[in-house]
Amino acid sequence: MQFSTYLLGSMPFAWLQLNRSLVKSHIQTQEFSELQQIVSARKHRQTGKHAILRGRTRIATPSILEQIEKSEAATRAKKHPKAKQPPPPTPTPQIAHPP
Repeated sequence: MQFSTYLLGSMPFAWLQLNRSLVKSHIQTQEFSELQQIVSARKHRQTGKHAILRGRTRIATPSILEQIEKSEAATRAKKHPKAKQPPPPTPTPQIAHPP
């Protein structure tokens, strides 16, 4: 079976285009999976009970209780009670009298 010279000349270009598109697709899927991992990653807590208890097996000790109480007190100190604002006064309806 013989191929025309046009086909023989254009085949390397077709293979090159196919390889480029496959590489581009692979790169895009890698980037997408990396972005998914960033978005879905859980936030690691830096303070609070979670940080105190992380990696510990014995949690019922006086020193840990003391640390937890300190962190809870700090959390309570951060929270400010929201002052309730009174609702805005409703305008009284004005009845226009004909002149």
